[in-house]
Amino acid sequence: MRWLEWLLLFGGVPLVLRWRVPPDLWPYLLAALALPGLLAACRRGGGNWKRRPRPAERVQLRVLLRRFGICALGLLTAVALLAPERLFDMPRQQTALWLLLLATYPLFSAYPQELIYRYLFRRRYRRLFRRRGGWIAASAAAFAWLHIVFGNWLAVVLTLIAGAFFAQTYLAGRSLRLAVVEHTLYGALVFSVGIGEFFYHERVSAGGAGLAVAAMPGEEAGSTVAAHIAGQHRWVGTGQIHHDQPVQRVGERRIDIEAEYPPAELEVLAQ
Repeated sequence: MRWLEWLLLFGGVPLVLRWRVPPDLWPYLLAALALPGLLAACRRGGGNWKRRPRPAERVQLRVLLRRFGICALGLLTAVALLAPERLFDMPRQQTALWLLLLATYPLFSAYPQELIYRYLFRRRYRRLFRRRGGWIAASAAAFAWLHIVFGNWLAVVLTLIAGAFFAQTYLAGRSLRLAVVEHTLYGALVFSVGIGEFFYHERVSAGGAGLAVAAMPGEEAGSTVAAHIAGQHRWVGTGQIHHDQPVQRVGERRIDIEAEYPPAELEVLAQ
């Protein structure tokens, strides 16, 4: 029965979120799912953030900071080389939204996810994954599977790696708060360096099939537009509208569109 429960919760729920639940409701559902973990953590003292760090926490803090520095440098380099137009796009173009995300991410995203995928996952399913390496792999895989809701492979691959980091930190430091700190660091990194749109629920559309290209009323040819693959709930990127030229997309793949571009709101369905 415990295996069935695990499969339904960590395998089935992300599928339901992906295909049946509007993205605007995801944060509320995440909070509801994390509530049992919060109550359990408070009863067991796991919610006490004021206690002094234990020796194991101090050691693991140094480990995670070194690891984060290496990953940050690697990710920054990768974005600069492979997609320079994305580098620091949110801090530059959407500064207010970026600051809001940085301020709210620890409490409303990192903490609930760590309650579910590390704290509850360990306490309830440790007997299913008795070996340390097996539990870390299972926690990371379940965490990555959750991110199928964003509809792109990059979110899944990166969270598989990050999930292994967070799980290792949780076990090594025996600390939920340390896992939350590490999760927050990587969340701030992806939203700052230029790939945050792959992890942002408001970038996910619940539309039908095809490619939707939206231009704000009054925008002329040459203005920047945003596009997403509506049928696959996947954000693609930004590009420029030019009369008599296709829009060239950046991101996961190239998409060419040929159409007339009126100044009012526009929707083009891909062939």
